Amino acid sequence: MIKNRLRAFLTLLLFFCILHLIAGNNFLIVLQKDGTQTGFALAEKPVIDCSLGQLSVTSDKYSMSIPLADVEKYSFVDELPSNIPIFKYNEGNINVKFGHVIIESMPSNTMVSVFGIDGTTIKSYTTDSKGHLEFDLPDNHKALIIKANSISVKVIKK
Repeated sequence: MIKNRLRAFLTLLLFFCILHLIAGNNFLIVLQKDGTQTGFALAEKPVIDCSLGQLSVTSDKYSMSIPLADVEKYSFVDELPSNIPIFKYNEGNINVKFGHVIIESMPSNTMVSVFGIDGTTIKSYTTDSKGHLEFDLPDNHKALIIKANSISVKVIKK
């Protein structure tokens, strides 16, 4: 039943993204239950995924994951109010492919942490002077969280 609700939510959200992009809306605003509001530029053609209890928004330039239980509501607007942060493209991005992690466009010497699902720190890294870092995920963990600055990526290895 929960999977059906998540699929319905995702389908509805994707439908509204397309509809509002065509209608001229430029941003998706997600309001979390704790009052945090985040804006996403629709022009970046974000991919929205709703799985494992997370609402994830990813494009070529940014990635964000929000616990679905923490989402209060969302809306589409033409202009982003000045009090709502939008992901800045200079915050960097984290890409994971086949167990290899590539972190790019971060500030130099950014601390990158890898956590287990129980919250324990498994490994810590630091980006180079160009904000770049590459490493392989540890083999002995099936689910991990990679965090750098305000970007968190949840990884489940098959």
